Amino acid sequence: MKIGQIFTEKEYAKALKYAKENGAGIKEIDSKEELVEKEIEIILENGEKEIKKIKELEIVRCFQIVERQAYKPTNEYISNMRQQAYQERTDPLSLRKLRKLALNEWTSEEEKDYIYQMQKISEEINKEFPYISEEPNL
Repeated sequence: MKIGQIFTEKEYAKALKYAKENGAGIKEIDSKEELVEKEIEIILENGEKEIKKIKELEIVRCFQIVERQAYKPTNEYISNMRQQAYQERTDPLSLRKLRKLALNEWTSEEEKDYIYQMQKISEEINKEFPYISEEPNL
């Protein structure tokens, strides 16, 4: 594996390992149809099994190993990463709040702390995943 190399899904694990070890990235570049030979099992009338080889068109996704700085994420990608970060970081706080509200145990002090933590998490995520200024924010 090397920078610029194109590969298919079959080699993805190997490419991912290379990318992690070498500070590279992976981007999907194309899909193509490829004639693939497969073996299928056919049960004959007498109950015996027979293996036949067939050729079938299959869509194969292609990827490329790229230098990390050569890949520029889109706002859509950034938005997805932000959404995932919000879920991972705020869901436990919100679930705790809902549970305590249901039990009528939520206090005004806890509410202040909750708001503070949510604002802090939001600021962290904004810094970690800034939108690209040329594209509209999602």
